[in-house]
Amino acid sequence: MNADINLDDTTHCPLGDQCWVCGTTDDLAVAIYGTALGVYCDTLCGECAHAGTAPRGLAATTVMFLVMVHCEHLGIDIDQMAAVLDAEQAE
Repeated sequence: MNADINLDDTTHCPLGDQCWVCGTTDDLAVAIYGTALGVYCDTLCGECAHAGTAPRGLAATTVMFLVMVHCEHLGIDIDQMAAVLDAEQAE
């Protein structure tokens, strides 16, 4: 089952109205962020994506919340995400 879960899938992730990093409202797409706590999604503009810019200084509780919300977008729970991440690390 874990082989069928793609944590980078953004099909059901909502597109925000501004870039999570710089706040622009132009050239937006859903981006995926991998962290030690899990994977989450948010809106990023093309310029920040090209520059490799990522949000900084997020509290662990905020990241955990974002990870759990991304799990909802994927239709999985946090344990399933952890299992996929563990399997990826074992490879």
